[in-house]
Amino acid sequence: MKHRYLKSISSKTKSDSPTELRQVSDLLEAAEKFAAERERREAEKKARERARKKREAELARKEYLESLADREDHIWKKVEAYINSKEPAKYDEAVKLLFDLRDLSKTVRKDKTFSNKFRTICSIHYRKVTFMDRLQKAGLKFD
Repeated sequence: MKHRYLKSISSKTKSDSPTELRQVSDLLEAAEKFAAERERREAEKKARERARKKREAELARKEYLESLADREDHIWKKVEAYINSKEPAKYDEAVKLLFDLRDLSKTVRKDKTFSNKFRTICSIHYRKVTFMDRLQKAGLKFD
């Protein structure tokens, strides 16, 4: 009985699926399609990840700027102190804070206030070539 069962199964599989040999070119083509699909999915995943990280960075920046709003006057004083220290490392800190103040001024619609204070700082410290160079390299320009 077992013998008959196995025989019936083997005869069915042989008759149901005709033996078709695959060509190497067909296998290579299928592999290329699979690889292209995998690369496409990976690229989409990376793009989604970049977009998510960008959104998170923008949100973090927005929250940081909002936290600065209450301390704006203190930060301007800090910028002055960093510039007056005449230390190049402190100039970098001053430039970073000026960037933050500029971005903050855009979010709270105080562009003119920033421009006026920035002009004042630049006119006072125009002889500090290193500081002025760092402003220029950072893209903060005295108009």
